[in-house]
Amino acid sequence: MAKLRQSGIIRKTVVVIDPASVGRPLCAVINLEFHRHGNQFRQDFIRKVRDLDAVRQCHVVTGEVTGVMILQMRDMAEYTALCETLFDADDNIVWYRTYIITETLKDEMGPAF
Repeated sequence: MAKLRQSGIIRKTVVVIDPASVGRPLCAVINLEFHRHGNQFRQDFIRKVRDLDAVRQCHVVTGEVTGVMILQMRDMAEYTALCETLFDADDNIVWYRTYIITETLKDEMGPAF
């Protein structure tokens, strides 16, 4: 294990916690589109999402959307507040679409061996 850590193959060790058991049962996937794509605009958004516990993953992607986010929230009130903070108040967000997860069929992180 030590050699794998030193070589960078193992980047970190984590504990996987059931979100519902810690009061965060609502999970959503959000696609979003930026108006401007420059580095400064991306950095402004990154600073905001890094400080939010509900944002579990945030990716800049290729294709029809700029980004994909995974949020783990307490309830719809938290979802609404996050949307107002992250998207509605940000002039650089053209649009966002939310998909509430109703059932998880597989949840594995990292590459298959």
